[in-house]
Parts: sequence; C-alpha cells; structure tokens
Amino acid sequence: MSRFTLILALVVAGGLFAAASRSDGLHELENRILQVVGQSLHFLSFARFAHRYGKRYESVEEIKQRFKVFLDNLKMIRSHNKKGLSYKLGVNGIIYLFFFFLLYIAQNCSATTKGNLKLTNAVLPERKDWREAGIVSPVKNQGKCGSCWTFSTTGALEAAYSQAFGKGISLSEQQLVDCAGAFNNFDCNGGLPSQAFEYIKSNGNFCMSCSFMICNF
Repeated sequence: MSRFTLILALVVAGGLFAAASRSDGLHELENRILQVVGQSLHFLSFARFAHRYGKRYESVEEIKQRFKVFLDNLKMIRSHNKKGLSYKLGVNGIIYLFFFFLLYIAQNCSATTKGNLKLTNAVLPERKDWREAGIVSPVKNQGKCGSCWTFSTTGALEAAYSQAFGKGISLSEQQLVDCAGAFNNFDCNGGLPSQAFEYIKSNGNFCMSCSFMICNF
C-alpha cells in the first residue's frame, strides 16, 4: 500500500468514525424521546430538532412539555404557511418555547415618545420593498439574548451603508451589547435603537461582526 493510499484510508476511516459518533448521539436521543412520548407523529422531527440545537432535557416531564409545545408551534407554522402571506415561518432554535412566553419577556424596549423626523412633500410610491433593492442584510440569530434592539440598529445601518456605497457589510451587535450600557441600554435585557445610535455617534466607530462576534447565546 502506498503512503498516499494509507493516508487516504485513514482520513476516510476518521470521517466514518466521526459520522458514526454523531449518529450514535442522535440515535440515543431518538430512543430516549421515543420511550417518553411513544411512536407519536413528529417525534423524530422533535428529536432531530433537539439534537441539532443542542437541547438538553432534565426530566420526563420536561420532554413531554417541550414536545407538546413543539407540536403546537409546528401546527401554527404549517397553518400560517398555507395562507400564502408575504412571509413564511420555519423551525428554529426557539420553537420549543410557548408563544406567549416570547410575547411577555421583559426587554426594556419602550418606544421613544417623540420623533425628530422632518416631513417633506415628496411623492411616495404605493409600495416599497427594500429587499428588492438588495440592501437588506440576511436574517441573523440573537439566540437567548434579549438584544433585538442591537439587530434593529445594525440592520438599519447596514441597509443605509449598502444604499450609499453599493456594497453590503455586517456590523457587530455584540459591540452594542457590551459597550452601549451608558446610553440607557441593558445588554441582553433590552435597549433601544435610538439610544444605540447615540452610542455609535459618541463612540465614533463601529466594529464589523467578524472582529467582534456575537457570544451572548
């Protein structure tokens, strides 16, 4: 056997071992969930969701509860997507949460009381979708951090930059989470884009996401 053949064989064997290890982890999780919920519809989808997003359940009762919420939200997603609306829903890392829980999480995001925009007599189009202009950034994931205010801020700035200079950028939400507290923002417990803009204006610079990455998941 040549040296090249031996190296290739070792690489293939290593890949197969890694794949087998991953499969074993999923298989064990599938078996555990099967023992709790039985051969129910979508139990495999739930197991694969839990495996993909690294969910850990401490008890039989928690598995039952999370599985029920998963099914309810999956039903809601499918019902919504059949309506042919302008947007679609999908499975992500928070599908196991109660919908009302997401609505009532305190995020310190009270709206500003007064705007400072100056209205003009410009004629506006009946509709405008900035996605069609290619300036809207891809969807990002805030994880478990209540930092929606940072994503609103960076999304607006990224679109404005793309519109002005003809190229896209990705700005750092984590910089706002870590550094904008002096402007009445509360890291993962909420804040306001208007106050984030004040921080950016005062700070004088803003990092790209690749150099100041999100870590508050």
